[in-house]
Amino acid sequence: HVEAIESGVFRADIPLKFRLNSQAFDDLIAKVEITLKHAIEKEEKVPLNQVLNFEEVRDEIVAKLVELKEKPNRVENPLIYHLDVGAMYPNIILTNRLQPPSMVNEATCAGCDFNKPGCTCQRSMTWTWRGEFLPVKRNEYQTIRQQLEVESFPGERPTDAPRPFHELPLSEQASLERKRLADYCRKVYRKVKETRVEKRESTVCQREILSTSIQ
Repeated sequence: HVEAIESGVFRADIPLKFRLNSQAFDDLIAKVEITLKHAIEKEEKVPLNQVLNFEEVRDEIVAKLVELKEKPNRVENPLIYHLDVGAMYPNIILTNRLQPPSMVNEATCAGCDFNKPGCTCQRSMTWTWRGEFLPVKRNEYQTIRQQLEVESFPGERPTDAPRPFHELPLSEQASLERKRLADYCRKVYRKVKETRVEKRESTVCQREILSTSIQ
């Protein structure tokens, strides 16, 4: 799983605004000594009695954390760290030839000149699909939809006449449907979404031939 917390241009010589969580520093400060002991004894395999400046380093770290806690809103030049995962994702994509045009179906292969008996250009790959959806059933959705269609909704301005559901813009209809369905699911099912994970299979073309048309 890869997540971009914030997008933008980051440089060590360009000041950046930081909004820190003050409460999180209490936990960090409380664990400074335990963390240092673990790093020294478990990771570095050094007996603690051989460390001459343990208290000095601990107090220095705590002082810096306290300073950050007392001033959580800061504007400072950032420290840029690059975490290299060995180009893992590009390697997976290139090794398995997973470029978007290579994902094909039966109709694509049926019109391909290389689709002959004994061909080895079709590679089946299993992948995991994850979907989130409302727990409401189809008949429940239809009942809610019918209820909306017999209701009237305020006009765009206070002086406008009420509008029936079918006269609302499609975006407003969809928004009202989502809200009504969410309220119904929250009341009946005690949740607003269900998550389903399925194993699916797709065909990957190993020839990587793009079809283009010139007009």
